[in-house]
Amino acid sequence: MDTEILTSQRVWDRLMAEPEFSAEITEQTSSTWQQFCNQMCFLAKTLQGGLVDARSFVLLKREIVLALIEGWNNGLFETCVVNELNTSQTHGLVELCLQDEFLRLCDVLDRISVSPPWEAFDDEAFFADEKAAGFSGETLQRWRQGDMTVGDLMLMQPSALLFIN
Repeated sequence: MDTEILTSQRVWDRLMAEPEFSAEITEQTSSTWQQFCNQMCFLAKTLQGGLVDARSFVLLKREIVLALIEGWNNGLFETCVVNELNTSQTHGLVELCLQDEFLRLCDVLDRISVSPPWEAFDDEAFFADEKAAGFSGETLQRWRQGDMTVGDLMLMQPSALLFIN
């Protein structure tokens, strides 16, 4: 898969093929999320050729969460406001959720970085855990081959980087 070129259109197409993501997209929110795919690809370019391990995954996901926070605070996601809540309630809830996710990712990164050799961080368990990285069976199988790049991940299961767990 590493011969495929990472583009925002390819990432968008893959996201739309994932039922958990596409079920939440409306005509009103589609262009906003397509714009965000551009930003995700830009962030991934710095790591695109690097192999996926827990550290590179968490670093990229943390950057994506920061971009979500920035986009949310700058009005990028105004079209995504839940109709039942007023804008200030929604804004506060979403911002709090994103900040919590950012702090969780910082904690995971600390655990990865300081794990002593006898307690090595288990990348595979992290990727398989639905509440951690949440790789699909197909993505996990591809990762086990040992040559999956960040670009490959973005083209296989971009939602793993996007969803807040």
